[in-house]
Amino acid sequence: MTLVGLTGGIATGKSTVAAMLRELGHVVIDADQVARDLVQPGAPLLQELVEAFGDSVLMPDGKLDRGELRARIASDAVARARLNRLMHPAIRSEIQRRVALHADAPLVFVEAALLVETGSYREYDALVVVTCGSDVQFQRLMSRDGGDDSTARGMVSAQMPLPDKEALADHVIRNDGDLPALADAVGRLLKELPT
Repeated sequence: MTLVGLTGGIATGKSTVAAMLRELGHVVIDADQVARDLVQPGAPLLQELVEAFGDSVLMPDGKLDRGELRARIASDAVARARLNRLMHPAIRSEIQRRVALHADAPLVFVEAALLVETGSYREYDALVVVTCGSDVQFQRLMSRDGGDDSTARGMVSAQMPLPDKEALADHVIRNDGDLPALADAVGRLLKELPT
């Protein structure tokens, strides 16, 4: 099995590439979904978050109040570091467990926004970065989230610059065009990856 990390910046098309790979029959593990699964009501990690941040991070139905948690860590570096210490090891461990379930697959992709930032990209056989020009990225963000230019620029500037991610990539998918062009790029990627 070849284990492939799939990452990119906000609004670059990483999730679209992941969906295309799934449609082609490939295993794609979504780190965001893993994170959501790990904090379902009754999950040990949810209890750890409550112990760390208090009952205010729970909604009345016992689910994690993501908005409240985001607000708590937005301007508090200590709280953000605490959240990362709790979440990242648990997510990594669960991803490894799910990858092991597909040990017989020729390719397994793990879609995660922070592969480079956390350093976990080093655990993969190949790193794929989905990228696009900054103008395209801003247009997508504004049309997707209904935001304005300054909000979009703030969201992009809060992330690692795309050229820094591209520099570490084994494969770069440029997503400046339409969906057929992106599908062609995904097809080329699949021919280049070792299986």
